[in-house]
Amino acid sequence: MISEFKKINQNQIIIVLSLFCILISIVLSLFFINGYETYGYSSGKEVNIVGLEGLKYKKNQVRKISGYIDQENIREILEYANKFSSDNDTDYMKTEQKYPGMYYFLQNAYSSYGEENSFSIKDIDSNETLKEAQKNKVKTKMYASGESLQPAEEEVKIFELLEKNDNPIRFDFVDQWPIIIKSLIFTYGAIIFLAIIMASRLFSVEKNTKMDKIINQRNIEVKQRIIVNKLKMFYGYILLVFLLCTLTIFAIILIPLGIQGIESQIQVIPDLFSSIYLWSIGEMISKYILGAFLSICAIGGFGILINYITKNDLSTFMLTICFSVFPIILKSSLLNSYKLSKIIQIFPVHGVNVLSYMDSLSIYSLGDKVFLPYYLICLVSIVIFIMSNYIILRKSKMN
Repeated sequence: MISEFKKINQNQIIIVLSLFCILISIVLSLFFINGYETYGYSSGKEVNIVGLEGLKYKKNQVRKISGYIDQENIREILEYANKFSSDNDTDYMKTEQKYPGMYYFLQNAYSSYGEENSFSIKDIDSNETLKEAQKNKVKTKMYASGESLQPAEEEVKIFELLEKNDNPIRFDFVDQWPIIIKSLIFTYGAIIFLAIIMASRLFSVEKNTKMDKIINQRNIEVKQRIIVNKLKMFYGYILLVFLLCTLTIFAIILIPLGIQGIESQIQVIPDLFSSIYLWSIGEMISKYILGAFLSICAIGGFGILINYITKNDLSTFMLTICFSVFPIILKSSLLNSYKLSKIIQIFPVHGVNVLSYMDSLSIYSLGDKVFLPYYLICLVSIVIFIMSNYIILRKSKMN
């Protein structure tokens, strides 16, 4: 396998791109940490606290009230907020000082989709549960454009899915997890580019160096061994870079901030309150990492197949880029075609962006079974990965 890597890395572009992936995993983590900001109110005035200091401050503040949220907690917070006669900044600061993070959480939870900033928690009905609030949020999201594009039967199944959620929401410090997610999304995008470049050279390297004629003179067993070694080298190397980048991001962010909030539901993250995925943050992160790696392997496998057939660097690169980029462009341009957008949504490239499917209200039905986009993305990625490598090995026996 080492000899195969030496072949593909003759111009050292693979090493440069690999180091770039690791570098941006470091730079992005530090960039998003430094870009964080929160506010302190202990002095009676709003004080802006940024970077790692802000994250640690928010963590210590939220720790005072962390725990499961029940209706009694919500009534207590609303009762305290309603003591104030107006909705000015002083009222907000007093509520936020006593219940750090809860004002913003309740504002996002109980407001209509897209109207979070103009909503006052004083308008919340203290008898309305968080489960009911989530249903209302999802419904206003469905009809955000005036009408829902989803069939009525899908809407029913979505609300049936939400009704099954009996997990109480645990409020905790979770601000480090969005930083991890943003860092992973961009880093995994860079790893896709690395995989495409590697795939574009995997089988054409012998043709470029005039070694293909010598290899073709060997028997089938020797040629198959070479092909298997190439595939092992490719997937092993991608796995190594993937793990190094992932662990680097986790180390930079979690060592100073810890894993607090990993058991909280994803709905604690305000932007994900309307998500129909009933996962904890720990489940979301672990499933995202698995799904992203499967997606990268599928895109890489597709590129390897094209390169095996064409033995041409440029055509492989262009076709694999199209396979990766077009689904992203089409998804954003087919918003009014619900059926087509559902098909585009399960292309492997969408597995690299967790927000692509976490924010989606699409579901896929098979009889009484309901599947969320994440599982279809993983399934399609596995099928493409297996079929690409099977076709290569199959064709090698026939040549």
